[in-house]
Amino acid sequence: MTKIELVDILPTEQEIINYGKYISSLNLESDNEDDYETPYIITDEDLTNKKLNEYHKCCQEHGIDGDYLLASLITAKTFEMNKGGENV
Repeated sequence: MTKIELVDILPTEQEIINYGKYISSLNLESDNEDDYETPYIITDEDLTNKKLNEYHKCCQEHGIDGDYLLASLITAKTFEMNKGGENV
């Protein structure tokens, strides 16, 4: 089994700042749900629903918290996309 070196995946201070700015821009505390912009898009709703159903079924079969894992994956991808993207 290949293992990941934790220090290699921890974000830099700049990446954390960039991600913090991104999260702050989402205005998550708003009472108006229309103000919230998800960090992902769905271009094929049928395919997305099919894949999500497969994902949730697989997670249930293996005793994995699918919601937590999906949130972690989205967060990780957001960090990756914002890596070094903005100077402070």
